[in-house]
This record gives sequence, structure tokens and C-alpha cells, in this order.
Amino acid sequence: MALVVLLLAAPAAATAAGKQLSLDPDGHRPRVAVNNVGTGHFTWTTPEPTGFNDVFHYCRVAQGAQACNASKTYAPGSSDLDGGYTLFASGGRMLLLDARCCDPSYALKEVFSSANGGTTFTGPVSPGHMDGSGDNIIGQAIYAPAGSVGRAGESILTVSNVQTEGVTFQATGTGAGSEAATAKLGGPGGSYQGSVALRAPSTLVAIYGTLGPDRLYWRRWNGSGDVNSVTNWSPPVLLDSTNVFSTGKLVSGPSGIYVAYSRGATSKRSYLLRKFTGAGWGPATVLTEVGNPSSADLVEDGAGRLHFAWQDSSGKLRYRYARSGANTQFTSAQTLAPTGSFPFLKLGVNSAGRGWATWESIPGIHAVPVAPGEPPYAGPSKATRETFGSHELVLHSPKNCVGKGQAFVASVSGDVTIKKAVFSIDGKQRAVVKAKPFRATLGTKTLGSGLHHVKAVVTASFKKNGQTKTVTKDLAAGFSIC
Repeated sequence: MALVVLLLAAPAAATAAGKQLSLDPDGHRPRVAVNNVGTGHFTWTTPEPTGFNDVFHYCRVAQGAQACNASKTYAPGSSDLDGGYTLFASGGRMLLLDARCCDPSYALKEVFSSANGGTTFTGPVSPGHMDGSGDNIIGQAIYAPAGSVGRAGESILTVSNVQTEGVTFQATGTGAGSEAATAKLGGPGGSYQGSVALRAPSTLVAIYGTLGPDRLYWRRWNGSGDVNSVTNWSPPVLLDSTNVFSTGKLVSGPSGIYVAYSRGATSKRSYLLRKFTGAGWGPATVLTEVGNPSSADLVEDGAGRLHFAWQDSSGKLRYRYARSGANTQFTSAQTLAPTGSFPFLKLGVNSAGRGWATWESIPGIHAVPVAPGEPPYAGPSKATRETFGSHELVLHSPKNCVGKGQAFVASVSGDVTIKKAVFSIDGKQRAVVKAKPFRATLGTKTLGSGLHHVKAVVTASFKKNGQTKTVTKDLAAGFSIC
């Protein structure tokens, strides 16, 4: 397997702006979906201290806000709650999916519907339930438009994630019904990374993991027959080895279907990205450092760009995204939150690059906004020296390649008194600096890949034989955009 290391050329320590939001001190299993203006639609659960009366929570938070501007709770009583999702449906509707187990009278899926973006809801209605031990949908849930996966109406596609039960897939409608058929994709021990992705109308792929040995498998619906019958799915095929720290995730969108997962032993693992070719998976791109990354999530926005968040080896919550829908080169990593613990990490981002990351702090639901922008170059610098007599001026510029669109700092120093520094890139003036520190942040948004030149025209003075001498020196250095 080829490993294409395109992402880590410049060590990044940039921090993304955004105030952390605390949603519920007792919450579990948060998820977030983001609309076209960056509003976060959060769902989570809270367990009752006794009995079986788990509460489903929904909260709508505008980008940059610190409180819900719409909310909903639902606690029908006498049931465990396996998870919930916000799903954007056709016609501008928004659905809330809630799944209950394990009492037979409550082992069902429930759907609320909103026509005003989450301000008010109708329902719930139950489209059906899984067999087995209830409606576990902790793996994933996605919306499928009418006519997808061989079904006339619109559907909700879910996959379970219960190690003792195995991976179970189910498609149901969004309205009232009694659907119960399911496709058992993986047996017991093969469930901790259940995920599905759909390129409507008929390309449906699922993954699941096994323990001892740790392996990741994939299957595909054959394109005809009942999608809820496992006989209409291809046999399991090995995708790759993995590990118990991985949170394998499938996504789909305009650029295709992708999978992200962790591979490698403790202290030597990393997250990899691969694209579905229709018959298998393309070469791997490294998404993280090699070490102990964990708790990752991958999303594909409406423009086909991938976004990835993870807890890095030092415990920081990190985030990067693809620079284009080709999804072959990614931004340097931003730090969304300082060292901590970020289990059940979930990410939601829109086509404009705005969104939210949310996680469970065992217990407690927290979130931080995500915004577009390339963090500045944070790699090593090189020194270009200009000597004259016994004196020296130094231009400091990037040593490693600079990411496309990434800003960098250029500076000058020396053993003389600097009066002014005029910085330019490829002959175009960018900044005039007349005070300490003599440095400037230079953008690269208009620059293409390849070699470029940064120049500093420095005016400086020094003492010689009791007199003040003034000189103007040109210092130039090459740098690359990668």
C-alpha cells in the first residue's frame, strides 16, 4: 500500500479562534449537523439515575453563540436511549432521529420533523424497529432521498455498533410504519467501527471492524434486491488491519466515498484516508502524526472537501481540511482545544468551512466552533546573510515548503540599527516596516505551487570612525509552495 505523506511537512501549532461551549454537564453521545450558515444542530442523551427513562436532547446554536436559540427534550419513559441524530432532508425539512430499546414496547425508532429549521417539531412517528436487542444506531445514521437503494420513498439508513451483537444495517422510511427487516453485516466481535456511506441512488458501502485480530472489512449492497437482506450484499472483504483505538468512518459527497481509520501498534499508529474506487480502495494518505492519535471523525462537506478532527498524541484536539475537492492535500493542523480528553468526538462542517466539533467529557457535552482559514506556517526558518565590512544583516524565511494559502513570517535582524524593511514576494511589495520587531506576515493566497522569492530591502545605520553611516541592502531567499 502506498503512503502519500502530503500533510506534515510543516509542524503546525496554530490555534483556531473559537470559544468552547458547554452544553450539558450530564450528557452522553453528542452529535452535530451543520446547516449552510454554520448553525450547529446538536443531539445528545442523558441517562436517568434509576430506571429506564433516558432523555433525548436537541439544541440549536448559531455560529459563535454560547447558548441554544431553540431546544427540545423527549423522555417517553421506561426505555434506554441508544442515540440520536439531526438529519437534513429534502424540501428543506430537518429530522430528529431517536432510537429506543430494550423493552419490546419501546424498541423502536422515532422521528421528529421540522419545517422551520428546528424551531418547532411535529411527531414523533415510528417508521419501525430493528430485530435483536433493540435499535442501536450508535454507528451511524444518514438520510437517503427518494429512489435510493431500491426504495421508492425517502429512507433513513442506520448501522449499529454493539460488540456482543455484531453490525446490523437497516433502512426504514421517515414516516409511520412497521419495518423490522435488517441486514446482519458482521457477527459478534465485529462491531466497534460500524459505518455506512451512500452515493445516491445505489452505491452503498459499509465497514466494520473485528477484534483479535484487529481487522477492518467492507461490504457493498449489490444494487438490486431488498437492501435489508444480507443476501443482497457482497461478501466481507478485508480493507486493512486496524486497532482498537480506531474510530473508522465512511463519508460520501460530490467527491466520492472515503474512509478514515487508524492503523498501527501503540505509539506507532496513525490515521489513514482512502477513496473508494468502485471495486476497492485507493492508496492511503496519512492524516495525522505517527504516535497515539485517537477519537477521530471525518466529514465531507457539500463541496466535496474532507474535514478531519482528532485527539493527537499530546492530547490536543486538532483539525485540518482538504484544500480542494481532490482531497489530496490538506491544511496544516489547527488546535481547536488544549490538552484534555475528547472521547466520542464528532464533527460537522458546511461547504463554507464553518461548523462545530463536539465531544463527551465523561460525562458532559462540550463543543467548539470550526472556521475556515489556513493556520500560519509554523515550521523551521532559514537564515540568509548579507555581510558588509564587519557588519551583518540576516533575512529569516521558511525553510520547509509553505502550504498553498498559508501565511508565513519573514523578518530581518542584524548587528546594526535597522531603520526600515520593505518586504516583497516575487517583486511585488507586501509590507513596509519601520519599527521593531522588523518582521511581516506575508500571505500566499495568490501564489501557485513551486518556487517563489521573498525579498527584504533594509535601510540601516551604524557607526564608523565616529560618524553615522547609512546603507541600503537587498536580502533575498527562495521558498516553495507545496
